[in-house]
Amino acid sequence: MVILSAAKDLLLLSGCTVLACAITTAVPAQTLAQPGWKNSGLNAEHWWRNAIFYRVDVPHFQDSDGDGRGDLPGIAQRLDYLQSLGVDAIIVAADPADDTFGDLVRAANARHLRVLVSLRPDPHILDLARLWLTRGAAGLYTETAQPDTHLSTHELRSLVDSFPGERILLDRPGTDAPPSEAHLVVTPLGSQPPAVPSTEPSKRTRKPAAAHPAPLPASEQPGNIAGALQKTSAAQLYTVATAVLVRSGQEIGLQTPSPLPWTPTNITPPKPAEPVAEEPAKPEPPPDPSVYGAFKPYVPPRPKPAPKPPGAPPDPATLPGFTTGKLLDPPAPNAATANVALEDADPLSLLNFYRRLAQLHHDNPALRSGAIIPLDHANALACIHQAPASARNASPVVVAANLTDQPMQLPLEDDFKKLRLHNGSLRPLLASWTADAPSLSSYNLILPPRSVYIGELYRSSATR
Repeated sequence: MVILSAAKDLLLLSGCTVLACAITTAVPAQTLAQPGWKNSGLNAEHWWRNAIFYRVDVPHFQDSDGDGRGDLPGIAQRLDYLQSLGVDAIIVAADPADDTFGDLVRAANARHLRVLVSLRPDPHILDLARLWLTRGAAGLYTETAQPDTHLSTHELRSLVDSFPGERILLDRPGTDAPPSEAHLVVTPLGSQPPAVPSTEPSKRTRKPAAAHPAPLPASEQPGNIAGALQKTSAAQLYTVATAVLVRSGQEIGLQTPSPLPWTPTNITPPKPAEPVAEEPAKPEPPPDPSVYGAFKPYVPPRPKPAPKPPGAPPDPATLPGFTTGKLLDPPAPNAATANVALEDADPLSLLNFYRRLAQLHHDNPALRSGAIIPLDHANALACIHQAPASARNASPVVVAANLTDQPMQLPLEDDFKKLRLHNGSLRPLLASWTADAPSLSSYNLILPPRSVYIGELYRSSATR
């Protein structure tokens, strides 16, 4: 069994709760539990180390049968959407009697997505875990400690070990768990700032170091964060070199657990009724040539609507929504604006910001696996990601967030001198306030209020 070493602890930000978790692989061999997964089995890096996990709220995600409640076939209908988010694995809670789980696994495998099953405390949790692993689950996720089951995490790990393929266990141990049990740390963006890993290995095994921004007002705490702060929180989440956990609806800024608003109306228009065959009308008698008929004015035919130009976004009202039936749960207060159809068409939306962050999280060497050096600036979260030695042509990346309501000038010259880096310009990677991030000087980084900027140091090298 392979357990995450202390030098490679993971930092996981959910934006909502504080958790301590452990992640383990089932076997050290780089094999696949299911065909079609993108890791070939020869890759030296474990698939889960930088994976993006998407925790699906099944009853509120997508309804496939019109009963007003989400289900597993509904998730299968939305796998293309999940794939567009850059998700590597989804976490679902399912009923053991639900025979559609296998269909979901097969559909997910075809899109290189893994399916993990969330387990709740149950006296028969070990049997349930074995059942889901036998059905093809890529791993297990325990939401809470198991106080009533007398089942230790080690027993679940041993069970996962017994199955072939690189299965994993995401575990949330209790507060009295020993330090070796706590490998994933979750910190919200609020009065406590998002944690940034220290560069000292001895500290990374205990508590990550962090910058210290000013506390946020209560109106902007997690669950009620304005769009700008939601982007800042997302950037802090995705730019830490570890796995990422996202809950469904977080990527569109959904305020409360509720049916996912795929369209502003959040319903699927019913299919038009089939026309009923009518009896043929009786033929009218031929007109009498000696009698004048009523005057019938000429009515020109109705012009056909002009076709939409190629690439135009579809009308949200015509897109399928959460259910074809009646909503059993009320929609979120912001469902009219925080919905997939509108945000998908807006390049500055939170949804598209999450998509671009996922691409950076996977593709940029400095963000993916580089060392993180926190910078000390008041009312700001700023750090430098140094590229790993294996990525010779990669440059350091600066991530800076302004947490105030005023524009901020962030001087980085002294920071670069301490790190023996040459000042230069920042090649834009992503900015929260514009679709095309501007190129900025690294001497003075000017940030709008409540904004975040990610830039790659264009000309940097160690001075001798």
